[in-house]
Amino acid sequence: LLVHCLIHFAVALPLILIVAPKFWFVALIDFVIHITIDRAKGLVSANLGVNQEHPWFWTLIGVDQALHHLTGFGLSIFMAAN
Repeated sequence: LLVHCLIHFAVALPLILIVAPKFWFVALIDFVIHITIDRAKGLVSANLGVNQEHPWFWTLIGVDQALHHLTGFGLSIFMAAN
């Protein structure tokens, strides 16, 4: 999980530094939100026994992805408004 989120951070930070350097901290915020969402998904999966055969598997993946996209959308709006 940490490696996955650090890779995401390592891609986001240089892109933000190129496009809008004053918002470098947004990459850190995104990292914290990303690791929180993925950890929560892992805990839900583990506690409810959600695996690929479980009926909630794809719903959980969908909620995870929706939260990631909403995070990107929200942080983009923040940067555009400031």
